[in-house]
Amino acid sequence: TRTKKEWGYITVDTIKDGAENILSQQYIQPNDQNEDDQSVVLIYLETPILPGEIHDFSFDFSVKLPKTIVRSGYGKDDFFLFVHWFPQIGVYEQNKEGIWGWNCHQFMQGTEFFADFGDYEVVINAPEHLVIGASGCRIEESRNAGRQEIRFVAHDVIDFGWVAYPHYDVYTSTFMGVDIEILMPPEHGAFASRYLTAVEHSMEYLHKNVGPYPYPKITVVDPPVHTLNSGFMEYPMLITCASFYGIPASIRSVESLVIHAFTHMYFMATL
Repeated sequence: TRTKKEWGYITVDTIKDGAENILSQQYIQPNDQNEDDQSVVLIYLETPILPGEIHDFSFDFSVKLPKTIVRSGYGKDDFFLFVHWFPQIGVYEQNKEGIWGWNCHQFMQGTEFFADFGDYEVVINAPEHLVIGASGCRIEESRNAGRQEIRFVAHDVIDFGWVAYPHYDVYTSTFMGVDIEILMPPEHGAFASRYLTAVEHSMEYLHKNVGPYPYPKITVVDPPVHTLNSGFMEYPMLITCASFYGIPASIRSVESLVIHAFTHMYFMATL
């Protein structure tokens, strides 16, 4: 049974244009007309955006992580996985007939999230005891009065995710010019080398048969067993895998998860 405080949500509090006008908004349901669905919001602009124009918008939003159901959420011992945790702009593009329109759908269980490519600069301010990993590259960090502030930058990605857990051991390596960071609970440390080998083999194979890995870094996250449902998924430059004590080396399920998720770096948001 899930209590009310264990559910999660995202609310868009205010949306402003470059002139600091507060824009009105309305939930819409383009797929099933279910008026209770609040996963797509329509924003009314003061003036239309014409082809070739650039407009600035700012969002004030609130997010409450759920207790982990699948992927995004929190678990015991201060585990937090922030994925799909902020409002994203729908994609305006041509369909197969060449007609322009919004490719922006309600959240439907069993489908992948669809978003446009962009550049992200994310500053995370968190308690100092947390070990943090994220999409993108760690550009700078500082610590003060029990807090830490880390700035991550990611270019040409469709999303940004990050994880925090105080008990992670961090394993780092570089292969084919790419920085590899592996975050492992201490009790799963024996799998770190297996993860690294799987990433290296995947990178080498895809480089040869598809093309160079498109980003400067990959972060591999192994969730603790008590929040294992956070695993089994991929986000730009960050993949979540899964392991537990006692899986023999002859059973390659650990490696297959890494290979599957890493391959999604080339084919993001496809099943």
